[in-house]
Amino acid sequence: MARNKFDVDERLETPFDFKHFKRAMVYVKRYKWKMILALSLSAISAIVALIGPLLTKEAVDVAIPDGNIPYIVFLSIGFLLSIIVSVVL
Repeated sequence: MARNKFDVDERLETPFDFKHFKRAMVYVKRYKWKMILALSLSAISAIVALIGPLLTKEAVDVAIPDGNIPYIVFLSIGFLLSIIVSVVL
């Protein structure tokens, strides 16, 4: 018989109770603006992280086959800026 079962932690002993959630929100209310800022920055960071692959796709599909060097430089600068913004956030 297995000692450690994977589903032991997955089962909830009690169903979700909205009263507990409301009680926790009383303590979180003081940090409302910090939480909104953190969630906003997380969302912006996720969006910025998706820009890099789109710029790479554009470079590979459009700029490189056409030999458009100024466009490749423009996409490279945009890619570098997206990395910098991603690191800062």
